[in-house]
Amino acid sequence: AVPRFNDDNYAANLALVDEIKAIAGELDAKPAQIALSWVLARAPFIHVIPGTTRLENLRTNFGATSIVLSPGQVQRLDALAKRVAGQRYTPLGMSAVNL
Repeated sequence: AVPRFNDDNYAANLALVDEIKAIAGELDAKPAQIALSWVLARAPFIHVIPGTTRLENLRTNFGATSIVLSPGQVQRLDALAKRVAGQRYTPLGMSAVNL
């Protein structure tokens, strides 16, 4: 039901994860922390609200606030974001998104 996980989109998007893991390795971080740090690096007024059901994951998420991405790493992640295959939602769902 989610276009990003349909057909060839899944394989294409899964390949992006390897690149996120590479950046995580450069910073001795977890891929989830890199994703959160990238969002936080977008602008000073942006915040993240990650959901979790485990205390260990909450601690990991908080750790993302201390990760400083270099400008080059931000550019690499920006480029990855542009390569995401498939819409976020179905056409009906996309019609409800304020673009």
